Amino acid sequence: MIVVLFIIYALETEDTSPKLVEPTNTESSKTDDSTVSADSNSNNEIRVFTIGDTASINGYEIRVNKVEYSSGGEWMKPDEGNEFVIVNLTITNN
Repeated sequence: MIVVLFIIYALETEDTSPKLVEPTNTESSKTDDSTVSADSNSNNEIRVFTIGDTASINGYEIRVNKVEYSSGGEWMKPDEGNEFVIVNLTITNN
């Protein structure tokens, strides 16, 4: 979810409110559509989407298909106490 929020934030230029394109169809996904205040002194809000939702912002459609966690492999390992986050996503430029 952190990566998704970062991608949406990075794509923001003029339109600061991502919109839900299509609802998720999976039973295991969170069904509420919530917003979180980005800063207690700010009017900015971050909209939270679930895995499988498609968000539309500034002509891009972003969908997180799957999120996995990994402790690394033979050649690359994260620092002690950390883990890798593997995010499978689809970005469509409309």
